Amino acid sequence: MPCGGDPTQATVGKGATFSIGTKVSSGAPPTLPADWTIIAEVASIEQSGITTAEEDVTNLQSPGGFGEYIATNADPGTVDITGNYIGDTSQGTLRTAAWPDTTTCRVESYYWQITNILSDGSVETRVFQGFVKTFKEASPLNNTAKVEFSAQIRRVGTTTLTVTPPAGVTGTRTGAGAGRQTRAAA
Repeated sequence: MPCGGDPTQATVGKGATFSIGTKVSSGAPPTLPADWTIIAEVASIEQSGITTAEEDVTNLQSPGGFGEYIATNADPGTVDITGNYIGDTSQGTLRTAAWPDTTTCRVESYYWQITNILSDGSVETRVFQGFVKTFKEASPLNNTAKVEFSAQIRRVGTTTLTVTPPAGVTGTRTGAGAGRQTRAAA
């Protein structure tokens, strides 16, 4: 191809959603779309990523005078969201999840879902458990800025990633960008 290689397959987050499901204490994660509440007007979803702690196991026999380390527990991180505050029921559900449960007197863990659309039309869905670590609503309140909300969800445990191919495509993907897909014959 003259003047360069293949065009990029990069994409933007347009069409992504952030949803809250049921309390973890209620059982398995929701399986029906109606069991998820999409939080309205989310403008940004940022995932901190996973980090792994390490333990220094350097000793007097460590080879070459180099430090030795072993991996210990993984920290699944947090998800930060911001959006336009409109005070609807979906944002109310998020607000309720941020407050201690009246029965258990603690903030409960919920199932959460993030979806995003890839450049080929596939949809990535991430489902994880977590609790609302911070929640800020209706701020700032002045006449020169939009009113926003923000929340930070503390992930607990693993995240399940599934990729749904676009209509007319068959095959599976085991991770982001993995596997092969083929178009169904017309």
